[in-house]
Amino acid sequence: MAVKIEDFRFDDKPWRITWLGRLVYPPSSRTEPRITVHLTELLPEFGDPFSADSQPKSPRYKQVAVKVGFIPFLKIGSVWLEGVRVPAQSREVECTLVHEKCQLVRFDSKVRIGNTWEPIFAPNRYRVGLDALTEVNSSWVVLLHDPTPAIRLLVIPATTLFQRAMATSPKAVRRLVLGQFDKIVDPSSAPLLDDPKTFFLLLFKDFDDAEGPALANLIADPIASQEYARFRKALTIESANYQGREQPPAHIKLNLPFKNPARLKARGKFMPFKVLEGKKDVTKWGFLATDITDLQPRFCFDRLIVERKNNANKGQNAGDPDLAPTWGGRIRSPVELDKPVVTSAVDPADDLEAACIEESGNFNDPLVTIIKDQKLVQQYRSRARQPRGAGESDGTASTGDLSGKGSTTELDIEVAPTPEIPITLDVFFDALALVVKAGYPFETIPISSSFRQRPDSGVVNFLPRHIRRVRSWHLTSDSAGAAPRGYVVAELFQGSVWRYLIEIQRKGAETLALLYVRHYQGQRIEKRELEQFMLSVARENGWGAKEYFKKWVCIPIKHRPKKGTLAFSQDIIKQL
Repeated sequence: MAVKIEDFRFDDKPWRITWLGRLVYPPSSRTEPRITVHLTELLPEFGDPFSADSQPKSPRYKQVAVKVGFIPFLKIGSVWLEGVRVPAQSREVECTLVHEKCQLVRFDSKVRIGNTWEPIFAPNRYRVGLDALTEVNSSWVVLLHDPTPAIRLLVIPATTLFQRAMATSPKAVRRLVLGQFDKIVDPSSAPLLDDPKTFFLLLFKDFDDAEGPALANLIADPIASQEYARFRKALTIESANYQGREQPPAHIKLNLPFKNPARLKARGKFMPFKVLEGKKDVTKWGFLATDITDLQPRFCFDRLIVERKNNANKGQNAGDPDLAPTWGGRIRSPVELDKPVVTSAVDPADDLEAACIEESGNFNDPLVTIIKDQKLVQQYRSRARQPRGAGESDGTASTGDLSGKGSTTELDIEVAPTPEIPITLDVFFDALALVVKAGYPFETIPISSSFRQRPDSGVVNFLPRHIRRVRSWHLTSDSAGAAPRGYVVAELFQGSVWRYLIEIQRKGAETLALLYVRHYQGQRIEKRELEQFMLSVARENGWGAKEYFKKWVCIPIKHRPKKGTLAFSQDIIKQL
C-alpha cells in the first residue's frame, strides 16, 4: 500500500529525509503532536541517496512538521517524489544488540575509537543543511562499539529505534507520546500467576492483535518499562523547561528496550573515522543505521495470550440468562476498503493503521507462541441486528403466534424496585469509617446495575433478583418474592497497590466473614470482574468462589461481634 504525504509535495524533484528532529506538542491534547522532518533535494538521476554525488552543487533544504502518527513511514534516508516514497539504494548491516553494551548519548558527543577521541557527527560523515544542524547535534543516538569485525561503531538514532520498537500504529504512537499507555493496554495485563512465562494481554478495541508483542514487551520486560518511563520523562522535562513563545519542542530519548539480546538488520550509511595507530592515520568505519528492516528480540515470555477489551465476540458465558439484554444495532451497508494510496490529508489516527502495521513489520520473537484466547466473560445478552428500514421500536411486540397473522400486543414491562439499604451492613460502615480515619481512605463503589447511595455517601450494591442455578441464597430470606441481598465493595489505591474490601449482608444466623481482595500484581480490578465474582459467590454460597479467581489474593477477615467495631476495624488494618 502506497502512502502519499501531502506535506512532501514540493515540486517534481526527489527529496531525501535527512533527519527527524523534535516533537512539537500542540496546545490541546485533542490535536496530534507533530515531528519535525528535515529534507534535502536530490538530483533526478540520484544513486545512493546518502552520497554527495546524488545532490546538486547547491541543494535546497526543507523543514516540515508532520503528524507524529506518520513516524513509521518517515525513515531517514528514504526518498520521496511528489509526496510518494520511491525505491532507493542503501547499504545494510546485521548484528546483535545487547542492552548493557548500548550507550545513549547526544549526536554531538565524542567517542573513543582506538586511541583517538572523535566527534560522532561531522560534516565529512553526514551532510545536513544549516537549518537541521542544531537539531541533529542535540538528538539522542544509541552507540554500540565493535558490532561486527568490520565496523568499529554502530550509531542508531533514537527516533529510528522508536519507529521499530514502539511505533506499532498511528493511534498507539499518539497515545505513547502523550503518556496514555493505559488507554492502549488494560492495567490488568500481566504474567499468569501459575505460569510466569505466559503473558496475558488485554488490548483496547482500537488496536490490532499484530501490535500485541511490542506492546506486551513494554510491560513484561523491566528494561522496556524503564526505557518507556525515561522516554516520557525526557519529553515532559524538555517541554516544561522550554522558555520560548511557541509550542514546546522535545527530543525522543530511547535506548534499546530489551533485557535479552536482539538481532538487528538495518540500512544506512557508512561513516569514516580517521584515527591514529602508531604514527599513521588510518580509516576506521562506523555505520549510521537509519532504517531498521528486521528486529528479532528474545522476549521475557514464551506465550502471549491476546484478549480484546470491549470485545464484540461472544464470551463463554453467552448463554447465561442473568446477562442484561442489549439493543440490536443496524446492519451497516458494505464499505469499499481497497485504497491503494492513502493520503496524509486524512487523519492518520483513523485511516492508516493497516499501512502502518505493515510498515512496522510486526516485529516478533519467533520462539513466542501467540494465542488468541476465547473471550471469557461478556456483560450483555446478544441480540440479532435488524436490517436497515426495519423501523424503530413503537412499544409493541409479537405475540409469538405461529399462524403467520403477525399480530402485535402491548409490551407488559414490570420494573423491579431497587431494594432498601440493609441495616445489617451498618456495623461494616462504622468499622470502615474508623479505617479511613486511621489513614486508609477507602471509597465504596457501585459495581452492580442495582445499587443505592447512603446519606453518608456510602454505596450498597445488590445481587440480581434471579441468578441461574441459585435458588434463594442470594435473597434476604427463603420466601418467594424476597428482596436480593446487598453487599459493599470498598476500594483503596495506596503504595502502588489496589486493595478491596467486600462485605455481604447477613442472612438469618449465617456467619460470613469480610473478604480482603487484591490482584497478585497489584493492578486495579475491573468492576465487571468484581460483579462476576459476586455472582460466583452466590452460586458457591460463600467465599469459596475465590478458588476460580487464581490471580487474586483473597483473605477472609472474621467478625468478632463481642469485641466491638473498634476491634473489627483493627483486624482490617492488620491485613493492609
